[in-house]
Amino acid sequence: MNAIRIIPAIIITAAVVCLESGCTAIGYGIGSSVARDDVRIVAIPGDSALNIIEPGDTISVWLHSGDLLRGVYAGLRTPTADDLRAFAPERAAEDCVGRFAVKAGDELLLERPDREPERIIYLSADPRRLTYTDVGRSTVKPLLFEHIVRLTRCDERVIEKPYADRVEDGTFARTITMLLLSDTGMRSIDTRAVAEVLIVQVPAGKRLLWTVMGLFLDLIVINGLGNARFTLGFGS
Repeated sequence: MNAIRIIPAIIITAAVVCLESGCTAIGYGIGSSVARDDVRIVAIPGDSALNIIEPGDTISVWLHSGDLLRGVYAGLRTPTADDLRAFAPERAAEDCVGRFAVKAGDELLLERPDREPERIIYLSADPRRLTYTDVGRSTVKPLLFEHIVRLTRCDERVIEKPYADRVEDGTFARTITMLLLSDTGMRSIDTRAVAEVLIVQVPAGKRLLWTVMGLFLDLIVINGLGNARFTLGFGS
């Protein structure tokens, strides 16, 4: 008789655990334990990673320079003037020869109405404007495309109009900033400098399978709870 009383008591205890932690807590807990063994660190190329990661994800970022940064991904943003100036490398004048894209740091010859031609350093562009700095890199300036007569590259190639189309076809390489929150604060990263992003990949399918199995386990426990109440009442 004592054994008959002990078995329902065990079922009651399991049911209480279930009710306290959620109806599928048992199955999910098992699934989490199993999935933990299958956790993988996956390296994804920088361009592809931006389509996969979401704000709040903990990631590690390998830069082309070899530096490794760790933190919480906080999304993308339009770079600030300071970002653009910092991201534009010093380039040799001949670096652009034969290259398709105009990259940050490239020197261009800017011609505007009623002004002398001016040497500028390209920073970025959007469909309406060019963003540049002077050769001394002292100030960052936006300039609407409609105010530009001609833009000439270092090898004397003239960039064809309309400039909005050159933004769309990639002639003007654009700067996008990734935000990474670390122990030292928020950091802006030029996405072009990102070689790979390391993320933690957990097979959710196994966890789901065990959760479903746990649901059946929960039903058995709850059914046992009802039987236990009947048995205890009958035995008392």
